[in-house]
Amino acid sequence: IIRGFKTYKDQVSLARDFHPGVNVVVGFNGAGKSNFFNAILFVISDYYGTLRAETRKALLHEGAGPAETTAFVEIVFDNRDRRMPIDRDEVRIRRTIAAKKDDYMLDGRHFTKDEV
Repeated sequence: IIRGFKTYKDQVSLARDFHPGVNVVVGFNGAGKSNFFNAILFVISDYYGTLRAETRKALLHEGAGPAETTAFVEIVFDNRDRRMPIDRDEVRIRRTIAAKKDDYMLDGRHFTKDEV
């Protein structure tokens, strides 16, 4: 689920679009493919670890209409095989940013980045 992140102003859920096996992302130039992968990195990698004010602003959608003040990306992992040490079939990790806020959630509960 992506909302307010880069080119994704409105909330987008892609759950139906993925197959449990291999997936391919294709589209025209400027369709948002790179921003889709940046959204994944935003949640699970250190690439977007410490964000300066100008970097935060660049991650918030800046298109037509009112400016976005927050953005979030949530990834839902299939955990039926218990690959993650959490006793749930699905594990949800969400990262939310605002001008000066950075928030991580794991299955709806607040955690620090290191805990996630």
